Amino acid sequence: MHNKVKEALGSASYLTYHWSQYTFEQLEKEMARVCGLCNKALGVSKDDSITDFERGQWSVIQNIIGYVKYYGLAAELFREAGIGYKKIKALQKDCGCSYKEEVYDFLKESRNGGAYLKLED
Repeated sequence: MHNKVKEALGSASYLTYHWSQYTFEQLEKEMARVCGLCNKALGVSKDDSITDFERGQWSVIQNIIGYVKYYGLAAELFREAGIGYKKIKALQKDCGCSYKEEVYDFLKESRNGGAYLKLED
């Protein structure tokens, strides 16, 4: 078995059995990390095609922006999931709806804010 697959499975398995040890924010962060590991293990291409998995990641991150209102965590989750501005635009187009106001504010802040909020293109 490939090392990336082993790492993703090991992390997911650990999280499955030890999730109650985490705070909500830590669990979200770990879930995003595992999602990123799974993407790497699957060798998901970085083109504009949107997968159901990415739609799920997008939904979770939008909720974090809207309800938790912690931009630093949202930016970290986007980076862990391998989602940049181009993919966000494609995801939003795929969903056929406009940004939530909070997401629009996050994107504006991430483009104009400090380096810790910057995403890849």
